[in-house]
Amino acid sequence: MTRSIASGITRNLEEILSKDITTIEIPEDMRREAIEEAMSYICLPVGHLFRPKLLFAVSKGYGADIEDAMYYGASLEATHDATLAEDDMPGQDNALLRRGKLSCWRYFVEQYKQKLFDNGDQAVKEKLAGGEYDQEAQDYGCNITKFAVHMLGRKVWASILEGP
Repeated sequence: MTRSIASGITRNLEEILSKDITTIEIPEDMRREAIEEAMSYICLPVGHLFRPKLLFAVSKGYGADIEDAMYYGASLEATHDATLAEDDMPGQDNALLRRGKLSCWRYFVEQYKQKLFDNGDQAVKEKLAGGEYDQEAQDYGCNITKFAVHMLGRKVWASILEGP
């Protein structure tokens, strides 16, 4: 049963993530692909799903449609994941790991540094080794995470309004 709940929640999360929210303007220094990657990174793979499982159990007890419960459970899970991603950032918990992988902001810090390293000359590589790009990379990782959390919230809200 737990496996089917996890697969149902994952399927619905993927549907929520694929919603097109055209009313959101992406800042020039951020790529839409990076924000979409961050939203997927935040939500997938799914965690323990305590909240969706509780919603599922309550819905079952009231005779509600199980597919509807999984849909709204995915919305609940996405909202929970977004709050965790925001809470992990510097100035909050400053967590480096979430669910056994780099927290979202930290993942994009490392991605930014790797891109600088791959595209940079020897001087850039030496500056990276000396920590000169650390604040710039941290700002990038935090900004991508903040915008992904905002966009994820908008997608969840649109999903709830539209219903399953």
